[in-house]
Amino acid sequence: YLTDDCGGPSLLTDQILGDDELARNGWLTHSQKNRIVVFDGSVLHGVIPGRGYVEKGRNRVTLMVALWNDIRIRDCENPCAARPLPNSGEEKPVWYNEMTREGTNENKNTGGNGYFPEKMQPERIECVFGTSDGKQIKKGQMPHYDKVFQGF
Repeated sequence: YLTDDCGGPSLLTDQILGDDELARNGWLTHSQKNRIVVFDGSVLHGVIPGRGYVEKGRNRVTLMVALWNDIRIRDCENPCAARPLPNSGEEKPVWYNEMTREGTNENKNTGGNGYFPEKMQPERIECVFGTSDGKQIKKGQMPHYDKVFQGF
């Protein structure tokens, strides 16, 4: 995470594309400036929407790095997935400038945020998916695509 201003936690699950049942296990990681989260990108993952009003100018900024054996680079005008790093002659986006700026000697010794880096365990959750009345979905039950709230 490059910022920790706002937004909900990241959710990682044990569900893989093509599974015939929903994830049974999940883990949450909360945003904290300069935190790195490493996981197998083939599992279902995403960001849980934050709650409440967010003041203008506050943004959650994350940098996702994926390592692939074979991927098609996308040519998008707006930010999107599978993009290369900016070329040396291009105007750099804000996130790039933030990531590459020089810190103070104090920040260099502490991971950049005034704290020494430390290993942490994500928060484990046992009910990844549930019904609208709060009950856990039964093992093997797969809701119809149109019945799942997706947030958009």
